[in-house]
Amino acid sequence: MNLITLDTKLSQVQGILPKFLVKLNKLEIHTVYDLLRHFPARYEDFSKVSKITDLKSGEQVTIRAEVRRISSRKT
Repeated sequence: MNLITLDTKLSQVQGILPKFLVKLNKLEIHTVYDLLRHFPARYEDFSKVSKITDLKSGEQVTIRAEVRRISSRKT
């Protein structure tokens, strides 16, 4: 069993595909430490569900809806 430390290169970590390593390299993430210290530029929380009646223009929200009927017609 290989010991993984903070200095371990991600290319030496089993299970990380080469295709994904290319993407990580573009973000300058090369070691386990780099990966642990990488924080996303933004975080979108989809857990809060808003009512359609409460929506405001330009707002990004999550809604829950039920499709009750579907119809199609030629135009």
